[in-house]
Amino acid sequence: MYSALDRRHPTFTHFPTDKQHLWFRQFAQEFNWNSDETLFIFYHFVHKVMDNYGKQIHEWKKKWEINKSVPKKKGRLVGLGRRSRSAAPSSAPPPYVDPEVLTAQLKDKDDRISVLETQMAAQQAGYETQKRLNEQMMEMMKRMYPNEVFPNIQDP
Repeated sequence: MYSALDRRHPTFTHFPTDKQHLWFRQFAQEFNWNSDETLFIFYHFVHKVMDNYGKQIHEWKKKWEINKSVPKKKGRLVGLGRRSRSAAPSSAPPPYVDPEVLTAQLKDKDDRISVLETQMAAQQAGYETQKRLNEQMMEMMKRMYPNEVFPNIQDP
């Protein structure tokens, strides 16, 4: 897919739109989903590619910096500047995040939190209603069977 690019791009969002869609079509050939979900899948595809593309560029830059500063001996890298593949520098800068994307993600999270709060409030109202019904039923049972002793169960 990289060969389809005519020049370097700092992030996936800087790709021409037709190239972004080309990448998505290539991805879509491997999977089947309901056509109603295409926009949802495209949205998540773009975010995942942006994340992976940014990480890949960062890795290439790290390798370039290491190779630039490490002396070579018979074609191999030597010296203290060489890093193992698994060791990531602790002071590595975070990958670039487009502020518009970050704002959209925060808004999406805020919307989801709002929906959850609404659901919790409705659930709590349902619990309160059920509690009142249970109390009414208990009173009715006590009136119907005055000689019975019913356990007094406290709500959690």
